[in-house]
Amino acid sequence: MNMKPNGKSRLIAAVAAFAVGLGLVPGSSAQQAVPTQQATPCRISAKAAVADLPPAVGDGKADDTEALQARIDWALSHAAVLDLEAGTYLISRTLRIRQPNGHSALGFEINGLAGPNRDGDPSRGGVCILLAKTAADQPAILELGEGNFRDTTISNLALISQVPGAATPVGLSMADTGFSHLLLQNIQVRNVDTAFKIVEGRSRNGEAVDMYECQGSDCRCFYSNSAGQAFEQRMFGCSGDLLNGGTFVRIGADHLGFNLDAFGVSVSFHRGPLQNTFVRNNGVSGCVGLWGGRVELCDTVLSYTGGSFTCTGIVTIRGIEFTDYNGAHPLIQATNISNTQWTNLVENCSVDAVPNTHPKVIFGAQPQGDKSRTTFQGCVFRGMSALPDAREAKDMGAVFRDCRSDDGNDHNVLRDVNIGN
Repeated sequence: MNMKPNGKSRLIAAVAAFAVGLGLVPGSSAQQAVPTQQATPCRISAKAAVADLPPAVGDGKADDTEALQARIDWALSHAAVLDLEAGTYLISRTLRIRQPNGHSALGFEINGLAGPNRDGDPSRGGVCILLAKTAADQPAILELGEGNFRDTTISNLALISQVPGAATPVGLSMADTGFSHLLLQNIQVRNVDTAFKIVEGRSRNGEAVDMYECQGSDCRCFYSNSAGQAFEQRMFGCSGDLLNGGTFVRIGADHLGFNLDAFGVSVSFHRGPLQNTFVRNNGVSGCVGLWGGRVELCDTVLSYTGGSFTCTGIVTIRGIEFTDYNGAHPLIQATNISNTQWTNLVENCSVDAVPNTHPKVIFGAQPQGDKSRTTFQGCVFRGMSALPDAREAKDMGAVFRDCRSDDGNDHNVLRDVNIGN
């Protein structure tokens, strides 16, 4: 019996014909449609034989310089991830990450698969790149230089120099680069002068840099930036175990303007006669913020110096405990100032003296031409014999607001006193 198709059957037939035409069902002549998927990043192993490259050994004895450099170059050219298996990779010269001729590296990554080996001892496991004593004249252990880098990540490894006395200049150097969103995560640097350093080159340097849980041990400086136009640099949970005379953050150069924020810092200095400095500002126009943490054996909270042009900006140090202040060096110090108009705020911090010493809090003098102003807001000074008097505060352009001096015997609340205009 012949029957005419109803509306529903006609719709089903039409959809089926349309699917056959697109090749969505078996037997169609059209090419079968495949959903697009994002490609996974290419990976290369440090120790496995890949692409005819010599494998690294990672036993702390064999020289792995050529093997690691060849793999870095290959990973750069393929936008790949270089995986470092557990091992101590001995190198005899600086490993360089370079993209010459203006080329850009997108998605390049170095990843330690077993986390950092802070001692460099192969028996302890983890990942370490160990610079041999024969390379004392090298500029860094690992250097990012020449080229543009986007979404580059270096993580989970240690960079250690065998050269005694922190003679190796830098652990991780970023020189003459332009990078957008550089991520440094869980990198441990030991026995160098400066753990992490950005230096000025030909191009704009460092549009965005994030550092998570990075550490510098037995170094003179944790972080230094003298680059042009370096914006949005952030540190989270970073720490330093620094030599006597060291500096946690050193910033500044001509024509440098940027934002730097550090959250949850942990810093300790070695005891000695030299000045230990938390923040050293060498002439910057920008904003610097350090938020929360603990700093041990710090002599000077902030030291600043003017540049060759008018320096304006804000330094905020908030919610940090400074311990073992001995009064040997100024708590705030300014030198060689020219046309400087800084606003410095130390808020809700505590400054504790070395136990049983009762030092006096001292300031350096504010040089002629310095129009900066430093405010202590809601701070506590413990175990001090005296705070700066009105003349000292005036000479430094400083003001105390709602601060407390507690020497263990009396509690002196300071409100809008020691104002220096």
